[in-house]
Amino acid sequence: MNRRGLTLLELLTVVSMIALLVSVSLPAVQSSRESARRTSCQNKLRQLGLGMLAFEAAHRQYPPDGWGWGWVGESGLSGKEFPLDGPGGWIHHLLPFIEQQAMWEMTKSREGRNLAVGIPLELFVCPSRRDAIAAPYTQTTIPLRNADLPTFGNRTDYAICAGDRLISVGPGPVDLEGLKSFPVPSKSIFTGISFVRSQISSRDVTDGTSHTMAIGEKLVIPPYYETGQSLGDDQTILIGDDADIRRWTQFLPLPDAQWIDDIERFGAAHQTGINAVFCDGSVQRVTYQVDSEIWQSYGHRSDGGPSGNELN
Repeated sequence: MNRRGLTLLELLTVVSMIALLVSVSLPAVQSSRESARRTSCQNKLRQLGLGMLAFEAAHRQYPPDGWGWGWVGESGLSGKEFPLDGPGGWIHHLLPFIEQQAMWEMTKSREGRNLAVGIPLELFVCPSRRDAIAAPYTQTTIPLRNADLPTFGNRTDYAICAGDRLISVGPGPVDLEGLKSFPVPSKSIFTGISFVRSQISSRDVTDGTSHTMAIGEKLVIPPYYETGQSLGDDQTILIGDDADIRRWTQFLPLPDAQWIDDIERFGAAHQTGINAVFCDGSVQRVTYQVDSEIWQSYGHRSDGGPSGNELN
């Protein structure tokens, strides 16, 4: 019986063809996966937008951003004295409106707040960047006013838009007594929809809710995804107003791959642009090539800036 096997040349030809097919198909597979991750990111922002709209409908204002980065959210203060003016930022205010009532209730006690800051929430993490994690907590310069400094803290890839120009914000009042002399900023100073002790409603958005940005992806460079070394990603999602949860449109958005740790800028792990939710709840893709004047105007709620869908 004659037996015929593959020659070395034929074997090499087959291996080469397989390698060629893999090299051709791999980019398509990676592109498909990134497309799915980008869609997931958009869906998360859509949920946050719905939560924001529900909050505004219930309280007649957008969620304020707390007292500063020396505080974390404390639901026990809600009541006649602090109806909405609590120490935590916009994320803490949104918790009951995004099916996180349990975490909201947890923050009534100091012990509960110490636990809550370490619980990752999948909703606040872009899958193109990282998994929902509790990263090292590296802000140790000032003790938290109403919680212990954690070893690890939950993170967000999404930030509220405080306006179209940077305004420095500190840790906030030293204690509740100090809150009496802690000013409520003028609406004419901060131009976005949420900032320190803000009281902005949809009526204040005279440029139109579909033309004013509410929440977008924030810039975090790859080496700091899981280390907590970025000053814009070193604290928890329950913190009061800080670069961890708040950004500005004064600066054009950048891709994470630029390796620029700009803690006041929006940005994303996506190759072509960031995802952002507007005050009407719509989610739009914003390219990195967006015109700087148009981009800046979308951070201002009442500058009479461009209308329409110029960002796409």
